[in-house]
Amino acid sequence: MKNFGISIVARIFIGYVVIIIFLSAAILFFSFQATRRHYVKNLTGELENLGLVLRVDLAPLLEAGDWGELDSLVKDLGEETQTRITVITPDGVVRADSRSDPAGMENHAGRPEIARALEGFRGRSRRYSATLHEEMLYLAVPVASGEKLLGVVRLSLFLKDINLLLASLKRSILLPMTGLVIAASILAALLLSRAQARPIMALAEAARKVGAGDYDVEVSIQANGELKELQDSFNLMTARIRESFAEISRQKEFLDRVIALIREGLLVIDREGKITLRNRGLAEVGGLETVPGTDYRDAIRDPILRGFIDRCREEKSGGAVEVSFGANPYWARASYDRDGDVLVVVFHDLAEMKKLEEMKKKFLVDISHEMRTPLTAIRGYTETLREEAGPGQQKHLEIIAGHTDRLMRIVEDLLLISRLEEAGTLNPEPLGLTGLARRTLEAFRPRLEEKGVEIRLEAPDREIEIAADPEKLERVLFNLLDNAANHTEAGSIACRIRRDGDRAVITIEDTGGGIAAEHLPRIFERFYVADRARTRKPGGTGLGLAIVKEIVLLHRGTINIESTPGKGTRVSVSLPLRADA
Repeated sequence: MKNFGISIVARIFIGYVVIIIFLSAAILFFSFQATRRHYVKNLTGELENLGLVLRVDLAPLLEAGDWGELDSLVKDLGEETQTRITVITPDGVVRADSRSDPAGMENHAGRPEIARALEGFRGRSRRYSATLHEEMLYLAVPVASGEKLLGVVRLSLFLKDINLLLASLKRSILLPMTGLVIAASILAALLLSRAQARPIMALAEAARKVGAGDYDVEVSIQANGELKELQDSFNLMTARIRESFAEISRQKEFLDRVIALIREGLLVIDREGKITLRNRGLAEVGGLETVPGTDYRDAIRDPILRGFIDRCREEKSGGAVEVSFGANPYWARASYDRDGDVLVVVFHDLAEMKKLEEMKKKFLVDISHEMRTPLTAIRGYTETLREEAGPGQQKHLEIIAGHTDRLMRIVEDLLLISRLEEAGTLNPEPLGLTGLARRTLEAFRPRLEEKGVEIRLEAPDREIEIAADPEKLERVLFNLLDNAANHTEAGSIACRIRRDGDRAVITIEDTGGGIAAEHLPRIFERFYVADRARTRKPGGTGLGLAIVKEIVLLHRGTINIESTPGKGTRVSVSLPLRADA
C-alpha cells in the first residue's frame, strides 16, 4: 500500500513539476523576446532621432557634391556617436561611410531600407551585413532640400551589442529569479501533491481491506466537494455490502440446514466433473465415497451410475435410472442446469417402496385368493335362489349375480397381474400376428355389426411373425378391441399390422368419443377412471389396460396411446420381431 501511495504522490508531483517547468520556460522565452523587441524599438527610435539631426548637417554637403568633406564629416560623427553612418545619393551610390571606404562599396539602391527612404519615407530593416560580416539594425532617413531629394543617410548598429546586453540581463536578473520561483513552486507542488494524495491513499487502503474481506472499514477524511461525495458513497457501499453479506450468510446457513435435513442423497457435479456439494443423506447411500473437490469418476464405482452421469453431462439433459448398492436399491434422478453448467443428482431410497410394493402384491394375491371362496359361494347360492324365487325377486338376484361376476373377474385380473409381474411367466413361441388378429376380430364382429360399426383388418400379405406367448398376446388384442368396441357407437374400428425395421407394430384405431389429454398419462394405471365420456362399462374391472401394459413390457415391447375427444383413439403396440425373421 505504501508503494501505491508514493506512486500517487509522485504522479501528482511530477504533473505539477512538468507544468511549472513548461510555464517557466514559456515565461522566460516570451520575456526575452519582449525585452529584445523593446530594446530594438528604443534603439530604432534613437537612430531615427540621430538621423533627423544629422541630415541637417549633411544636406549642404550633399547639395554641393563635396564628397570628400562629406566622408570626413561622417567618419567623425560615427566615431563620436559609436554608430555606423552611411550616406547614399538617389542613384544608390555610397558617397560616405563611417566604417569603410565608400569607393569600394557596391550600389545600395536595392537595400530595402534605402529603397524605402528614396520614396520619401523612413526605412527600417535588420539583416546580415556583407561588408562588416555582422548582423545589423538599419534605419534610413531621406535628406531633402525643399522638394528635391538629395540623398539618404543610413544609420546602423550591431545587434550583437543587444544580444550581449540581454545575456547579461539573463544572467544577473531573470535566471536567478526564475530559479527561485521554480524552487518555491516545486516545494509547494510537493506539499500540495501529498495533501491531495492523502484522501486517495486512505480510500485505496480502505478498498484493499474490503477486497480482503473486511467490510467493517469506514473512511473518514478531511475533504470537501467530489472527495467528500466519494467518501460518503464508499461508506454507503460498504454498509450495503455488510448487509448483503449478512443476508447471504443467513440464507446460506438456512439452505445448508435444509439440505442437511433432506433424507434423500444429494450430489452436485460442476462443469469440470468435480463434486461441489453433497448432503448428509448421501453418506447413507452405500458405495458412494464422495468428497467435495474430487472427480466423480474416482468417487463413483458403480458402472451403471457412472455411465448414466456421463450420458447426462454429454447430452446436457436430465434423466433417471435405478441403481443398487449391495442389497439397497435407489432411484437416481438427475437434472441438468444449463445456465450454471452443473448436474444435480438426487438418490431416492427404494427399499421401503420395494417393501411396500411387495406387501401390496402379497396383499392383492392373498385377498384375491381369500375372496374366491366366498364369491363362489355367493354365486352358487344366487343361482339356487334364482331357480326358486318368484318373478318379483328375479331382478334383485340378477343384480347380485352381475356384481358377483364382476368381483370374480376383478379377482381373476388381479391374480393375472400378479403372475405377470413375476419372472419367468412367459411361454414364447413363433406366432403369426395376422392370423391372431383375424381370429380375435371375428369374436367382436357380430357385436359390432349389431351397432352398425365397421370392423376391419389391414395387414400385409406376408405373415409377420414374432416370438410371443399366444395366450397373453391374444389377451392384449382382446382387451384393446374390447375397449374400442365399448366406446364406439358409430363409425369403424381398424386393426393394422405392419413392420417397422426390426419391430412389428399393431395399431387399434377407433372413431369413438376419445379421451381428454389430461387423462392419457394415467390411462394405464390400475382402476384409473377417465372422464365420463369413457366411463367404465358395466361389469368392467378397470384393469384391462394395466394388464395390456404388463404383457407388452414382458415381451420387451412399448405401448403408446393417442386420442382426440370427439374423434377417436389410436393405441400402438410395438414388439420385437423374431431373431430369424
